[in-house]
Amino acid sequence: MEVSLGNTLVVPERHSRAASYWFSQAGCHLIDLVICAYVDPSMDPSWHFGPNERYFANFMLQLVRPQAERIRRLCLAFRDLYDICCLLQYQDDKDALPHHVWSFPNLEYLTLNLDPDYCVAGAELIALESMPRLHTVVLYYAILSNELNIHLPWSQLTSLTICTLRESVFRVLMTQCPALENGCFSIGDSKFEELPTIDITLTRLTTFNIQFDGASDP
Repeated sequence: MEVSLGNTLVVPERHSRAASYWFSQAGCHLIDLVICAYVDPSMDPSWHFGPNERYFANFMLQLVRPQAERIRRLCLAFRDLYDICCLLQYQDDKDALPHHVWSFPNLEYLTLNLDPDYCVAGAELIALESMPRLHTVVLYYAILSNELNIHLPWSQLTSLTICTLRESVFRVLMTQCPALENGCFSIGDSKFEELPTIDITLTRLTTFNIQFDGASDP
């Protein structure tokens, strides 16, 4: 399902009809849902930080949230976290949408793909903590700051792929993923960070890959 944004904040009727038809065709089966949010490059860039986020939020709330319990795989491809502000909690932001509690009781695979050229810090993704069956997570450019701005049930994950993150955040994550069996990470340049040596035990680990992106002293 590809969402093309025009000069509107309302989810088009054709999107609603297409989603309803697709969900009905799936019957009682669990579904795999891929949402790639496309913004027309000819549009004024200033739209991206205003109406766009409301549009995509409405799309998620109206068409995705009612079907959340049926989703087994979820892939969200957006330009940055602000595009899915209905999943975020803001600090001191009076214009943000009210926080919504999401529940994905059958979700097993989650992919969040953002555009590194547009990602900005300042928000926390906390709405995806209620996923009791989640075991595989793939994050592209979703963690950019020195803090872990995405809250997931890390302790139950068995497979985790992240591109790109800071070494300090990587250390925190490893202490929170005791069940990890497969890990693949790319670490950004950390030459200005002085971090102490820590011991991390991962007793179930079978595959582990780390790529250092320009790090002066891995």
